[in-house]
Amino acid sequence: MSSRKEDLAHALVTVDMGKGLDGLFEALTKLGDIDDDFNGNNGENYLWDVAKKFDTNLEYCINEIKNMASQKSMVEKFVVMWLSEDHYYGHYEVLCAVNDKDEVTHISLAFTCGC
Repeated sequence: MSSRKEDLAHALVTVDMGKGLDGLFEALTKLGDIDDDFNGNNGENYLWDVAKKFDTNLEYCINEIKNMASQKSMVEKFVVMWLSEDHYYGHYEVLCAVNDKDEVTHISLAFTCGC
């Protein structure tokens, strides 16, 4: 049994449907704003080795998903790439609301984190 204290956190973002895929990428960027290591605010010391040609890990993840066919798959891969790389996060689950065209309209992310 772990003695590590974990807190439960939740984030919900809405996709601007008028912007197409750019709206989805903006929503993912907003989601990434909860992590200053991931979004680059804490500097290059936290840049992953595979992301060295990008300014931030967030930019790297968006680049990796941008050509996928399914928006829901994009979101799921983005979250897995991000949270599985950072040991600060424990358990996580992402849920996507989609419209009748299978476009993601909202993203809900629940996760545990702690030190």
